[in-house]
Amino acid sequence: VAGVSGQQSRFEIVFRTQHPDGLLLLAMQKNDGVGDFLSVSLSTGTIQFRFDCGGDPVVIRATSSLALHQWHNATVWRDGSKGWLAVDGGPAVFGESKGPLQQLDLLYGMYLGGHPSDVLPPIAATPSGLTAPFQGCVASLLVDRLPQDLASSSKSLRSSSGVAQCGASSFCRTSCRGSHLGVCRESPSGKAECVCPLSSGGANCNDSVVFKSASFTGVGYLTLDAAMYNTSDLATDVDFQMRPTHPDGMVLALTQGEPGLGGTDYLWLSLANRTLRLQLDLGSGPVTVSSGLIALDTWTRVQIVRSRNNVILVVDGNHRRATSPGNAIGLTDATQLYLGGVPTSSISPYGLGAAFGLRGCIASVRVGGLAVVSLEVAAVEAEGVDECTASPPT
Repeated sequence: VAGVSGQQSRFEIVFRTQHPDGLLLLAMQKNDGVGDFLSVSLSTGTIQFRFDCGGDPVVIRATSSLALHQWHNATVWRDGSKGWLAVDGGPAVFGESKGPLQQLDLLYGMYLGGHPSDVLPPIAATPSGLTAPFQGCVASLLVDRLPQDLASSSKSLRSSSGVAQCGASSFCRTSCRGSHLGVCRESPSGKAECVCPLSSGGANCNDSVVFKSASFTGVGYLTLDAAMYNTSDLATDVDFQMRPTHPDGMVLALTQGEPGLGGTDYLWLSLANRTLRLQLDLGSGPVTVSSGLIALDTWTRVQIVRSRNNVILVVDGNHRRATSPGNAIGLTDATQLYLGGVPTSSISPYGLGAAFGLRGCIASVRVGGLAVVSLEVAAVEAEGVDECTASPPT
């Protein structure tokens, strides 16, 4: 993949590893072991972010190790000599070089999953003793917020070796070809799954579906036009019930266009280890509000109320409050409300993205005080959404 250089850089990788050690990403100035570099690697199950602008390497380590055979999201970014690492939506870990240089020269190129045998990385670019390439799957790579085409036919790929399609490719070639053409994607469990268009469902997208409440499997999403429901830049009111079956996943996003692609303002709700985390950025810095633990396979009522830069997260009647920093008070042009996930082309803001969407149900949706009577009718766009078989409490 072509290299990147300059004062700032950002990489987001969604991956699943089969081994606790391996080189995930490497970008260099030269191929002879000297010069600037930037790398992301796994060492004994812990993500490490390293870079060197010239003379003073920086090593930033995640605070906890990763589970094998599960999907993870790692975001690394730098501004001059300062760098950050965030994993699976957790808090960012900071590191800084004490050297005077601020620019990275990485014109030689960037390697994903390893490097050719004739390339010699700088000694400080990888953990001591690490020689193994990455073993696992990479679902997506974003460089400076731009998705990279990882297909073998992509023009951005200069070369590759020992790389194969991840997932159950034979299923994808033969299925999802019902009367409503679906898209085959890998599910959070690692199995191939048909993601059906709006109003269709079933194993091969052959069934017609009408629903008032929505069921998600981690790879779908539903989009509402928030402008139709009494929303404004200065106020937000979203009320719904959710019944998660898995402790992690993206739940809701209110953004400018597709998340991360249309500006800096966003409101983002995700589930991490059974804790709801609401993150808000009005353009002058983020603020985070977290709930207590919520139960799986049980209906939970969630309400998000924002007035200017003040936000309240209400979960089953328990209130948590926060105030966004700075002078900004408006969630500018945030007209797209995503439920259960986001399109696969979307980019989550720094460190916020879950590797997959919600696994479970969303029902009884109200936006701006108005009830969304039928999610199917109200949806502007949807993929991989089915009718929820569990009824929410009235």
